[in-house]
Amino acid sequence: MKTDFEKLLQQQPVKKIPGHWRAQILQAANAASVSQPTTLNSQPSWFHQLLWPCPQAWGAVAAVWVVIFLLNLNSSGQAPVMAAVTPTPTPEIMAALKQQRIFKAELIGLSEPMEEQKGYIAQPRSELIRPTVAV
Repeated sequence: MKTDFEKLLQQQPVKKIPGHWRAQILQAANAASVSQPTTLNSQPSWFHQLLWPCPQAWGAVAAVWVVIFLLNLNSSGQAPVMAAVTPTPTPEIMAALKQQRIFKAELIGLSEPMEEQKGYIAQPRSELIRPTVAV
């Protein structure tokens, strides 16, 4: 179904374009195609600006990271436990430790060796406890 406008256009005679216009149009089109950048965006991206000084070096760094990742992924199995169980000290070791404590006490100037300290167990102090108030 053609509209009235389309019918009017079909009835119009086709005019020939002058030859010198064709040359000017083609010359302008060629000049515009040469001056246009080949990318869609005329501004270089920030990623391109970051890698521009030496893209081969950045590519090599990325390749090294990939190799490190693959090696880490490959060796992510269970690592052998070096000291799973602490062996009980032998009587000879216990005697040597006691002798060391005696020598240490003599060097410090104590009459008898100090008792071995056990591990410190943190306990709450009453002056540090603050009541919690909900509002």
